[in-house]
Amino acid sequence: MKYCLTFFIFNIFSLVYSQCEYSLVELNNSTEKATIKSYPFTLDLVETPLNGRILLASLIRTGNQYFIELEITEDSSSRNLKPICLESGSRISFLLKNNSTFSLPHVNDKICGVRTYDRKSGYTTVSNYGKFILTPSSFDQLLKSEITLIKIIDNDFNKSFVIKNELKEPLDNGYRIINPSRFFIDNINCMINPKFE
Repeated sequence: MKYCLTFFIFNIFSLVYSQCEYSLVELNNSTEKATIKSYPFTLDLVETPLNGRILLASLIRTGNQYFIELEITEDSSSRNLKPICLESGSRISFLLKNNSTFSLPHVNDKICGVRTYDRKSGYTTVSNYGKFILTPSSFDQLLKSEITLIKIIDNDFNKSFVIKNELKEPLDNGYRIINPSRFFIDNINCMINPKFE
């Protein structure tokens, strides 16, 4: 087991270019556990003249534990947005294209959102965060079918996001087409079997 961990860590730190594009590659010397994190991926994007919302997801692996980290950022010049706090009882539920459903627990005791106000533009921005543990059974389901709906459930917050097959993601010089419904199918393997060149 120690040989496998050493080989895994050696591959992470000795090779610079990653086919899977990780935003974080880190070794905790005290626990001897490596952590890798994917770049945030846009699962949902809504823009109107007065309001906007983006749902970003990242996959994280620490040792042999896997997580999905979410960031929900909203801005508005017409609504009084308030941050929320997700706690240990919070859950995220998935509806898949094959009509199966399951939910995952929030792993932190409490994570509260952040609210900012820009006087110049008149926009309020709120970013809310959550981190949920991926179980072995959820891996199997997420690799077999695309996601169609994500729902975050908490005592003070209940929000559903319809996940599209295709989405136009803005870039500095235009946009690109992404496939949010295939997020797990296309990215889980980069966590299970990290790819480096």
